Amino acid sequence: MRDILFRAKRVSNGEWEYGKIVEFGYTNEPVQYCIVPTYASALYGLPVDPNTVGQYIGVDDNNGDKIFEGDILKLNQSGCVEVVFDDGVFGAWLDGVGMAPLLISLFGEGGIVIGNVYDEEEMSKGK
Repeated sequence: MRDILFRAKRVSNGEWEYGKIVEFGYTNEPVQYCIVPTYASALYGLPVDPNTVGQYIGVDDNNGDKIFEGDILKLNQSGCVEVVFDDGVFGAWLDGVGMAPLLISLFGEGGIVIGNVYDEEEMSKGK
């Protein structure tokens, strides 16, 4: 069975949480997004920033780290790319190619996660 896993940053402290994503809310109230951590039951959810939610793409990098939407990958032939989900496919925008599906053969040697767009954005703001 395929591992369906999400990650998102907690509202309370900005730390990453991993698990299942759920949304809830009362009628006429804004929807809140939560992660139910892999170590918890469905009755335990941690509020997360919906702008940081990313799904595990089902592939690990060459170091064995899980690859999620929003990750920045270092690829030998293509430099660095951001993992995106577009038109039902996980991929990356490559110069001169456009949207390319992320296939294991695309990584080659040196395909590794070097960061993500959310943490890189915070670092660029001096955080």
